[in-house]
Amino acid sequence: MYCHKCGALNEDNAWRCTRCGTVLHHDGPLLPAGSESARIATHLASAILVTIFFLPSPVGLVAIYYALTARGRIAQGNLDAARAASKRALIWCWISVAVGIAIVAYTSRYLLGYMQNFTRQFQQF
Repeated sequence: MYCHKCGALNEDNAWRCTRCGTVLHHDGPLLPAGSESARIATHLASAILVTIFFLPSPVGLVAIYYALTARGRIAQGNLDAARAASKRALIWCWISVAVGIAIVAYTSRYLLGYMQNFTRQFQQF
């Protein structure tokens, strides 16, 4: 286990850090500051933004799920699973964008046709 203060590697059953003497409390394995986990992007902000902007499409919720899964795996120290969840979150963000654009395009086309019919009927009066 790593010390959360100095980043030193200690035995898993250690109560105090062998380098700085800090009491080691943890719910899962802690990683040293500046470790590889800091470089894994969870894409949570992207997932939330595509979900908000393309609200008719629930696909963004899947991206949020995988982004939160990546965040949880990083906290557990399972970096391989975090990378996999991060990639899935990014893929679902792009899928959400594509589905959202398709919905907006279809809806716009439908509304444009409706408005043209309405103006034709209005002009007859």
